[in-house]
Amino acid sequence: MVSFRAGRMGSFGLAVNRYTNFPFQSWEIRPEGGSDGAGVILSVTAATVLIEFAVREDQAAMVQLQNATTVALQEMIGVYYRPDKLIRLLRRGGVNLFPEPDARHYVDGRRPPKHAVAERHAYRCMAVLSGTHQFTASRWNVHAPFDRMVMQMKETQPPAVEAADGAETTLSSSSAIGGQAGVVPYKMVMVTPERAVLLKCTEVSQVFSEEPLDKPSDVAEAGLRYASDLLTLVGHNPSDVDFKATETLFYLMDKIKFLSYS
Repeated sequence: MVSFRAGRMGSFGLAVNRYTNFPFQSWEIRPEGGSDGAGVILSVTAATVLIEFAVREDQAAMVQLQNATTVALQEMIGVYYRPDKLIRLLRRGGVNLFPEPDARHYVDGRRPPKHAVAERHAYRCMAVLSGTHQFTASRWNVHAPFDRMVMQMKETQPPAVEAADGAETTLSSSSAIGGQAGVVPYKMVMVTPERAVLLKCTEVSQVFSEEPLDKPSDVAEAGLRYASDLLTLVGHNPSDVDFKATETLFYLMDKIKFLSYS
């Protein structure tokens, strides 16, 4: 066996597997937090690398890169680019997380991609909700049929409640849980071309079940059980959406397609 490193691949590149980072092991979308104007973090754990993107308005930056085979991309960390340019630079540097239409034929497992229209709409809904909700991968998604996308979701901002004087205030996590501080748990969500539904099963269940959540925590959750998409499921208010950041995040998600390849 012969092994070597080359700064420029040239014709050797014809023999390189461009999908060595597939399938993805995990992914996560969460608000960046911090001061006003903070963006959204998109984290992808691929087969060989872990990479995090920060999205702010119409630009994105790679803010973390682990297990890369070269240090050539280290100078890009923290530098914001337009998303299409960022993708070109990553591909040129040997980090390819962006599958072509025929990628399923070259990825281990030969898994079929998810329903194209439903997948793109799910990405757009997730991008709109990224400022107030956190999403992460579920182990059940890989075995779900092509028209079933399974993920975990939770709200990161406490709900607003109306005080006696009519002013709105936020309910802290400690007051929401009987005076004891706690972490909001993830809920299992399944998205199909027809609906989005909260599921009874969890990430640690013995088997996967499409049975809807049978004991909702409140009347609103029960009424939204058969929502048409994620936006309807959470009762989203579009008044506070950063549309530039939403489009940038959607562009990255649609290029990575982690629902099809994780």
